[in-house]
Amino acid sequence: MAALDLPLAEARRISDLWFPQASLILRAENSLFRVHGDLLGARSSVFRDMADIAFEQSPDSGEDTVDGRNVIRLYDSAAEVQVFLRAIFDSSFFMPPPAPVDYTTVIGVMRLAHKYDVQYLFRRAISHLELLYPPSFSAFLEARDHEHKHHVRFTGDGIVDLLAIQAALEVRALWILPTAYYYLATAPDFMEVTVPDSNEQQRCLDARSKFPPATISMHRFFRTLPCSICDSAVSKCEQAIVLAQGELERWRETEDPRLLEPLSPASILDCLPENIWTRLCSPCHVAGEQEFVRAQEEFWEELPSVFGLPSRAELAKLRRHFMDDSICD
Repeated sequence: MAALDLPLAEARRISDLWFPQASLILRAENSLFRVHGDLLGARSSVFRDMADIAFEQSPDSGEDTVDGRNVIRLYDSAAEVQVFLRAIFDSSFFMPPPAPVDYTTVIGVMRLAHKYDVQYLFRRAISHLELLYPPSFSAFLEARDHEHKHHVRFTGDGIVDLLAIQAALEVRALWILPTAYYYLATAPDFMEVTVPDSNEQQRCLDARSKFPPATISMHRFFRTLPCSICDSAVSKCEQAIVLAQGELERWRETEDPRLLEPLSPASILDCLPENIWTRLCSPCHVAGEQEFVRAQEEFWEELPSVFGLPSRAELAKLRRHFMDDSICD
């Protein structure tokens, strides 16, 4: 018999989710859970209805039974059912951000909370995921500049983003997708990531072809320099600008991989040799960086269309539909 279809007697009881006095027994793959049906039903109308049906059936009706109780079969991953139930029955297990949490836990809780209509857990999972894939430019800058402080634990790059995309599509959390697609398309291991859906892979490849011209366009701030309050000999700043433009042209000619990251925190000024960028006076450097960030924000607003997604306004409306007037903690 296949490993995924063991006899009921051989299924493993999950000890910390097996309450001997509880009324409801669930099976997912080869794992068994015995939990309090009234509490689970209070959280989920779907489970309440499932429990009612199970209780109405006689134990000798031909259905699988354990300890004289009918077993409800869930066609979900046992690992995801485990974290989902633990989030319900252990209040300390799945806390709101910035409490540390494993990435797979966030995805599992989000998927099953959506499927079984446990809204507070769904919104809590989304609030964790939004810190990884921010829906606003200001939140994106905060996450980008403080990535090392992130509370969500995960390994890998592209594969993590791919899982987020698949889960977000499943639960219709589409406002997460622009950032998730961007991270996938710019992941260092993108070309090694196996994307099961060829359409998704092509979507990222098409976007990547638009990144280099977008990155070059963002450096149009050169045209605004020297700034109006340039405090050095203008010729020095002009010399630095000419050298920076030459470096940018070299990037273009050599197809420098930095062109594939239009939302990188570093502009060409940050990548120049010290003897070039230090020729810029402080006001010109600050003015240039501010213009660069403004150009990035314009690109950010257009990012959904780069990946063939609804507009920012439509995505924001969808997010409000899911998340407004809710308590995520």
